[in-house]
Amino acid sequence: MSLVQSETPPYPPSEPLPGILTLGPRTVVGNHSDVYKGIWTHNGEEKAVCIKCLRNNAPPTDPSCPNLTPEERFKRRIRRETSIWIQSKHSNVLPFLGYQVVDDQPRLVSPWMKNGTLEEYLKKHSNISDVDKLILLQQATEGLAYLHGSVPPIAHGDLKPANILITDELTAALCDMGISRFILDGHTGLTTSGSVGGSSGFQAKELITGESLPTLQSDIYAMGGVILETLSGRKPFHSAPTHGRIIMLIVTDQMCQPEDHPGLPSDDPLWPFLRKCWSPNPEERPVVAEVIEKLGNAINQPPSETQGLDTNLGNVIDQPPSETQGLGSNLGNAIKQPQSESQGLDSNLTQHLSTALSLSD
Repeated sequence: MSLVQSETPPYPPSEPLPGILTLGPRTVVGNHSDVYKGIWTHNGEEKAVCIKCLRNNAPPTDPSCPNLTPEERFKRRIRRETSIWIQSKHSNVLPFLGYQVVDDQPRLVSPWMKNGTLEEYLKKHSNISDVDKLILLQQATEGLAYLHGSVPPIAHGDLKPANILITDELTAALCDMGISRFILDGHTGLTTSGSVGGSSGFQAKELITGESLPTLQSDIYAMGGVILETLSGRKPFHSAPTHGRIIMLIVTDQMCQPEDHPGLPSDDPLWPFLRKCWSPNPEERPVVAEVIEKLGNAINQPPSETQGLDTNLGNVIDQPPSETQGLGSNLGNAIKQPQSESQGLDSNLTQHLSTALSLSD
């Protein structure tokens, strides 16, 4: 459970953003906020902006801070989001323009990025080269390195292609600092609840089981999934039918397999590195500098080493059915395994799985 540390840096909220905010079309509906494309009018000038409207849906009680009312926890959440975002100034982190409170609803404002998210950009530009994908990934990881290298370090907490924007200069920038946390003496500061956001497939085991709030190591787990989806075109555990099944796979230490991601061939040197990123033991995962280095090596490798990248996919397509029936068997078996095979899970973990499955199936 995270604690609010007395040594948490006192980043007081800045003054509200001057001018008028006008909401346009809603682009994202989230659990804790909605995102709109809007217009910021100030000094007679209009600018297209992204407006994140926070929703006060705090539960009546929170075991991580039992003495605070829902309103007090909501105000602390606003302080966390604005203070972390304000101090994050890097070319690969989305800038923060400021905030306003309209009808008791906080609105966080950032520049509008017409190219959308990394996920959207890749769908619109399906012919983008692997090298260009790697460059975008390296840029996003540079942004993550900036957060991890801050004093105190900051864990992003919700890394996925949908939370990486492509700027007007066609560079990658991290966004959505909604559940980011300061890391203080092994704990996290400015915490608003004991729950964890994020997305299935990108969440490390320790987040799912509730053993930990976001950490630098859980960010690395998620970045491994970002790399996989960007290069292969398929999300982690994409063949699992529900979010609950994905959770089952992760907490039983399953990893994504090359046969389920033919866009990243099995002989690609990134596969062993991705497995390190997904290690069930957080301490065995690489640090962010190693991720940057590995992506740089992939960008700079000679063409002769990449000429055969697509041959495995072609071989699979050309194989008779009998030779391909085993594809995805490990993942499929994990999805279909009878309940009796998971009886060895401890009772606490089983409770987490049962809850997840009931919510997702």
